[in-house]
Amino acid sequence: MFLLPSAYSQNLQKTSIQLMWVDQFEFAGFYMAKEKGFYEKIGLDVEIKKYNLSTNVLNEVLEKRADFGVNSSSLIIKKSLGKDIVILGSIFQSSPLIILALKDSRIKNIHDIKNKKLMMTSEQYEAAPLQSMLISENISLKSINLIDHSFNVDDLINKKTDFMMAYTTNEPYLLKEKGYESQIFHPKDYGFDFYEEILFTSKEFANNNPKLVKDFYDASISGWYYAFENIDETAQLIYEKYNPQNKSLASLIDEAKEMKKLVYDKENRIGTITKERINLIINTYKVLGLMKNSIDIDDLIYTKHLNNSFTLSKEESDYLENKKEIKFCIDPDWMPFEKIEDNKHIGISADYVDIIKSKLNVPITLVQTKSWSESLSKAKERVCDIIPLIVKTDNRDKYLNFTSPYIKLPLVMAGGIEDSFIEDINQYKNKKIGISKDYAFGEILKAKYPHLNFVEVENMKDGFEQIQKGQISGFIENLTTIGFAIQKNYIGQIKIIAKLNETLEAGISSRNDEPILNSIFQKALDSIDSEKREEIYNKWVYVNYQKETNYDSLNKLLNFRT
Repeated sequence: MFLLPSAYSQNLQKTSIQLMWVDQFEFAGFYMAKEKGFYEKIGLDVEIKKYNLSTNVLNEVLEKRADFGVNSSSLIIKKSLGKDIVILGSIFQSSPLIILALKDSRIKNIHDIKNKKLMMTSEQYEAAPLQSMLISENISLKSINLIDHSFNVDDLINKKTDFMMAYTTNEPYLLKEKGYESQIFHPKDYGFDFYEEILFTSKEFANNNPKLVKDFYDASISGWYYAFENIDETAQLIYEKYNPQNKSLASLIDEAKEMKKLVYDKENRIGTITKERINLIINTYKVLGLMKNSIDIDDLIYTKHLNNSFTLSKEESDYLENKKEIKFCIDPDWMPFEKIEDNKHIGISADYVDIIKSKLNVPITLVQTKSWSESLSKAKERVCDIIPLIVKTDNRDKYLNFTSPYIKLPLVMAGGIEDSFIEDINQYKNKKIGISKDYAFGEILKAKYPHLNFVEVENMKDGFEQIQKGQISGFIENLTTIGFAIQKNYIGQIKIIAKLNETLEAGISSRNDEPILNSIFQKALDSIDSEKREEIYNKWVYVNYQKETNYDSLNKLLNFRT
């Protein structure tokens, strides 16, 4: 049941947010923060301002008709032109903005848009992903017949327009419901993968109302987490209360599922904005001539609202005081994530442990092991209190608790240098495929592909040696680890020959007979901000590209992260 407004709402502080499109699941986090009482709980009465064709979101905020707004990454260009704005976070980590046509419209490529009708809003006219894609293909907006957006896919069907600006998360499904296939032109496919739905306010408002900004942001992000954790409930609410387009419940649920693929960052967080990614976008704008003036990124990204503080409860503090020491085990040979080298813990997980150690102010001591299997055994035996980087499985859930993940692990298969790339590992049905002993994805792959011949090997080095000796035909691991090993020791000997559809996620685990450990480490992990996480990742996973200004290099630069 949805929460009703409090009888004491007259005591709440009023604030407002201007949306950048008509109501749909696209803004679910804000609806749920309001409907579930997240805003009210922190003393805010939030007006969610509707969008119409005459709405200019930036002006609504700058002219103080709304305190907050959501808009595209073109806000960065506006900042370079002197607009008094700061950005707080981005709902979409990858923009869903597309140009949409019908599959049967005989439109073959983006150049067919010239002299055709494109339906868009005035806000979308300034959308940087759109302009970037068109400019990179030497297409001018002046060569397109622009018409006002009706928000109705029927206008594609009845030929009132040839193209329309749309979201991958929305309109293609609406067309499918009506029996039509989509032809999609996505800026991402042209190398332009930007933030979208950026939450912003004016610098003046942020400086004058730091507590309100922080409270509003925290409650909004909580609303987004709730929306994706309760998709059916959220979609039902939007269907009944926020549905001017009369979308079906099924289409709202589909929109939610498609959005979920684009919203979370690699640490499973919502709202992330990093300086590194903003710099990439700025450099793109400059190369394309969309932005001439430089900007101070520290003046663009507002960070005072971010809650990276670390506070333990009395119970947690007392536990640590009595605990005296926390012991941990790792995979002793799993770079760049972790390794024991010269009796020391190194790698990505080591940097996280060092940060957490400084926050807890209690010794966190490495228990040295010779293999991952031994580390898991010691965790079962309660010799190790935590494992700082581990994938959750049903079997491990019997003796460990898990924090939220902070590393994503896309799986690939390596093979010999002469082997051809394959589209599907089912092509290796009659061949032996190596997997490291006791690794989580072993359980997953054996269940998903029972007809394949998986062979356990001691570790990746053993797997690569068996490939070279012809004892196995492939070896499966995560992309980062295999890429690191190949660059370091196996160039010209081993290469990636297949990409799997599985991506695993790893976080911190702790012994489940002392559950308070999990809450402590979750708090510590949450207190590490996204910039620090990026810094740690880039320290160990480094890709060097030549500085060139052609579009091939630009595409590589924009898509260099996995």
